[in-house]
Amino acid sequence: MRSRHLLRILAIAAIALAGSGFAQDAQAAAQGAAPSQAEVSEQITPYLKPQLVVPIAEGRTINLVCLGHGSPTVVLTAGLGGWSWVWYRIQSPLSRRTRVCAWDPAGLGFSSPSPELEDALHVTEDLEEALKRADIGGPYVMVAHSAAAYVAIRFADQHPRTVVGMVLVDPAIPDQDAVRERVAPKFAAFGNAAPRAEATRLRQCPAQLRSGALKRGTPGYDECTAPSLLPSASALTEVLAQLNADPARLLTQASAIENVSQSGREVINPHRRYGDMPLTVLTSGSHPMPPDVPADVREQAALYFRALASGHDAYAALSTRGHNQLVPDSGHFIQVDNPKVVLAAINDVLSKIAPQSLLAAQSSHPNFSGKWRIDPTKTQQHATLVANPPQGAPAIPPPPPSEHQYTVEQIEQSGSLLKISGGEAGTTAVYTIDPTGKKVSDSIAPGLVRVAKSHWNDGRLVTEWQMERNGEVVMHGTDTRSLTTDGLQIVDRLIESPRHHAEVHLVMERVPLRPKLPCYGLTVATLSDSVASQRRVGLRLKANERA
Repeated sequence: MRSRHLLRILAIAAIALAGSGFAQDAQAAAQGAAPSQAEVSEQITPYLKPQLVVPIAEGRTINLVCLGHGSPTVVLTAGLGGWSWVWYRIQSPLSRRTRVCAWDPAGLGFSSPSPELEDALHVTEDLEEALKRADIGGPYVMVAHSAAAYVAIRFADQHPRTVVGMVLVDPAIPDQDAVRERVAPKFAAFGNAAPRAEATRLRQCPAQLRSGALKRGTPGYDECTAPSLLPSASALTEVLAQLNADPARLLTQASAIENVSQSGREVINPHRRYGDMPLTVLTSGSHPMPPDVPADVREQAALYFRALASGHDAYAALSTRGHNQLVPDSGHFIQVDNPKVVLAAINDVLSKIAPQSLLAAQSSHPNFSGKWRIDPTKTQQHATLVANPPQGAPAIPPPPPSEHQYTVEQIEQSGSLLKISGGEAGTTAVYTIDPTGKKVSDSIAPGLVRVAKSHWNDGRLVTEWQMERNGEVVMHGTDTRSLTTDGLQIVDRLIESPRHHAEVHLVMERVPLRPKLPCYGLTVATLSDSVASQRRVGLRLKANERA
C-alpha cells in the first residue's frame, strides 16, 4: 500500500493539476465528502470483476461496464489515473434512465496494458475501437472528468453526428500546462514535482519486478503494485494489485502521466464549434492546500484557478446551449464530493436533446446532398497549427489573398454514389465517391487522376485516396466526412500524405436554397513537373458570381 508521504504529494499534485485528474480519492475522504465504507462496498459491485471485455488490437483488450438500457448512451471517462470505478456514485442511479457505459483506459482496472503512447490521440482511438467492437453505437452523451475532457472533445470532433450532448466535470483545458506555467510559474514548479516522482517510480518498479528484487509480501512490492484511486479497505485493492504485478501495466500508467502536456497540445483547435449541442461544464470551487505550502505559491494558485475557470467558460462557449456551473463546496472530484450535482447536470443535458438529433445520430448513412460552403482561411490557419511536417518538407502555404474567401462545393447523391463538384468559370473539378468499397478513378485535370476507395464507418464516410500524375503517385491521404446532428454542417477531417503529415479540419456549412445565390468555385490546380509542386495539390480560389 502506498505510503502516507505519497498520498500527501499526490494531494498536492491534485491541486496543481486540477483539471488533469492526478489525485487520490483519499483527498475527497479527507474533506468528509466520501461515502461510508458500507456504501462503497455495495456500489462497487459492478466493478469487482471484468464485465464487457473487448479486443481492440492484437494482444490488447478494453473493459467496459455498461448498465441500463435506452438511448442515448452516456459514456463515462475518468481522468488521469482513474478508471470506471470512480463513477460508482453516478453510473447506477443514471442507468435507471438510459444506458450508461464506463470504461477502463489501458493499464487500469481490467483493461490490458498498451505499448502505445498514452496521449489523448491514442486513448480516444482506444475508446472508439472499444465501442465499435462492443457494438455500442451512437448517439452518445460524453461525460468526462479532468484530463479525460481531452478524450471527450476529440471524440466529439471526430463524431459530430453521433455526439449529441456533453458534460465536463472540472475539466482540463487545452494546453493547460502552458497556461499554468505562464500565469503561475511558482505554482507550476511546486505541483509538477509529485507527478514526475510518481512517473519515475512507475518506471523503476517494472525493472525491480523483472529482476526479482521485489518479493511478494514486502513493503516495496506492495508499494509498487498498489492501485491508485481506491479506498484502503476496498475489495478491489487485492485484485488489482495482482494485475499491477505486470510491469507492462505500470509502464502504461507512467506513460499516461508523462503525456498529459502532449495531450493538452493535441486538442488545441481555435475553430472548434458544437452548434446548439447541450453542453454543461462543472467547475470546482474548493481548492484546499496543505498548511506548509509557501505563501507565494498560494498566491499564484489563485491566479491559476481564475485562468482555469476562464478556460471552462471557453468550453461552455463552444455551444449556443453551453454553460459553466460553479460547484462551490466541491473539490476536484465533484462526482465523489457532490454526485447529485453531476447527476443533475447529466439529466439536464439528456432532457435538452432534441428527438431529431437522436434520429439523425442513429442514421448509419447520412445524406450529404446539397451545396456546402467552405472557409479555406480557417482551414489553412488550423492546418498550420496541427501540421507536423518532417524536417525539410515544405510548410503548408497560406491561402492566396482574395476578396472572396468562401468556396462552394456541390454534392449530388444518386443511390449509393456521391458526385462532388466545384469550379470556376470554364473549369470544373468533379470526382465520385462510391461508399460500397469499389475503386473509383476520376480525371481531375490533364494528366492528373484521383483514385479512391470509400466505406461507411459509424456514420462517417471514410475515403482513402491518391493523386496520380502520368501513373506516378504524387499525393495521398484519408478523407473522413461526417454530418452534424442538425444536418447543417459537414465536418471533413483530411489527413494528407506523409510528405506533409498534416491533419486538416474543414467545416462546411449548408447553403440555403435561394435564387441568384453567389457561388464561389473550388478548383484543384494542375500539378507541374517541379519537385515542390508535386508535394501538394494547390487550391486556386477565384470568385465567380452566377445568376
